Amino acid sequence: LNAVELRVAYAASDLFLSASNFETLGNTVIEAFCSGTPVAVQPAQGHLEFVKDQKNSWFVDYNDQDEARATLSRIVASGLDAESLNRALPDFAPLGQKFRSANFAKDFDEAVLQPALAVGRQQRLGGGCNAMVELAKRICCFVTCFFVWFLLRFATRVVFVTSRDPKFAILGELGAALDDGRGETIVTLPCLRWLVGSKWLGSTSIAETQSPRAVDDYEGHYRKGYRTALKKWFQTWHE
Repeated sequence: LNAVELRVAYAASDLFLSASNFETLGNTVIEAFCSGTPVAVQPAQGHLEFVKDQKNSWFVDYNDQDEARATLSRIVASGLDAESLNRALPDFAPLGQKFRSANFAKDFDEAVLQPALAVGRQQRLGGGCNAMVELAKRICCFVTCFFVWFLLRFATRVVFVTSRDPKFAILGELGAALDDGRGETIVTLPCLRWLVGSKWLGSTSIAETQSPRAVDDYEGHYRKGYRTALKKWFQTWHE
């Protein structure tokens, strides 16, 4: 339906129903109100912002079929003409008029954009001591955020390297686990691969790293590789 046909369809309806359990904004509810049509909707996100049960429309629990049928029957029996709606839903007509006369672009500009711009103008760097203080505050905030980020990044890697049983997975293109063919060696631990070829572990060839374990025994590969790496490292250190 185009915009004109949609307005006609809303206005020609006696009641708008929506069993949706989630709406980001609830545009259909607003459109129904603007067209003078009450709604009977699920009490869920996107409907709760505008609908007040038995004030401007109705809530219906569509998850319970019997209750939904009974509630809709009561709504229809109470009458859906203008006089009955004014009596049953005192806030329905004023809300519809409010939506029809609202200028959302202007309201958004006045409620959000202009206050934000005003704050920005107040925080704009000028001259004198205040500007220097504001600049120093911003530099301190940046340095603090960078330091915290670096500290957390470093801490997570230290915890992973020193963990007794680190958990990770090697994944293929479609998420399938892959055997890197390196078996029970340190090279199966991505966080410690920089040790391979170092003076502590010595050079390790691919041929030396083959494992007789089953190709899908990844947990065994990682456990044995971790123990082997620590053993070699401590032996070299004590020597």
